Amino acid sequence: NTYHTTTPVQQADKFWLKRDDTWEGPNSRGGKARTMDLICRWAKTHSKTEVCIAVDRNSSVPGMVSRVCRYHGIRLRIWLPAANAPLPPVFVEAVDNGASLEEIRPGYMSVRRKRLHDYVAASNNTAIELDVGLLLKIGEGNIGQDETSKQASNVLPLFRYGTIKRVVVPVGSGGMLRGIVDGLPEVPILGVCCGNIPTIAEAMPLNVKLIKSRHDFGDTVSATIGGVELDPVYEAKCVEHMQEGDLLWIVANRDTE
Repeated sequence: NTYHTTTPVQQADKFWLKRDDTWEGPNSRGGKARTMDLICRWAKTHSKTEVCIAVDRNSSVPGMVSRVCRYHGIRLRIWLPAANAPLPPVFVEAVDNGASLEEIRPGYMSVRRKRLHDYVAASNNTAIELDVGLLLKIGEGNIGQDETSKQASNVLPLFRYGTIKRVVVPVGSGGMLRGIVDGLPEVPILGVCCGNIPTIAEAMPLNVKLIKSRHDFGDTVSATIGGVELDPVYEAKCVEHMQEGDLLWIVANRDTE
């Protein structure tokens, strides 16, 4: 199964790159796609027929999520804020792939999550609710978080041998960060928050430091490292905070996922 493949680490000038963006599924790429692929596989084996997510209108993931769900034959329902503006392209793609949109007004995340939760509760146990960061909690574990932590297996030795000094991670909701932190318990980690600092900051261990990017979430930044084009909303905002010997964990790129 390709989702157990360890994605490579590459040296790039004075930096290192964890290329989690190179994970390839049947019709999608990147660490977030791996999480969705695992969730859909779990859903099928547990007689679940629909995945439900709540996202903002500037989210990059609906298109990718819809492709993975369509491949696995799982329905997708998306709660988003209603607006007079046209649907962003990733939502148009999601609809083309069979997703159902629930446009909510007022569109506060708390309202959307309540509507989503009520829908799942009334689904006769056939729908599942994903948390922010596309995470699905199963018992004491978490499908996306657990698999991401395994990807640290070729990063941890580089720190122990003194090859890398620190891991730099772009942070949105913090879903991928939690998995990375689990896999790198002794490694200094800098999380660059591309929006507001998420609430999980309070639960981070001492080896993790979170800072807020000076760019707003909706801003785009152009950056490359070692010829690798970085996602303009997430990874590219990390570059100005990097120091020699740092490893940048590249989660995905919206143009290739």
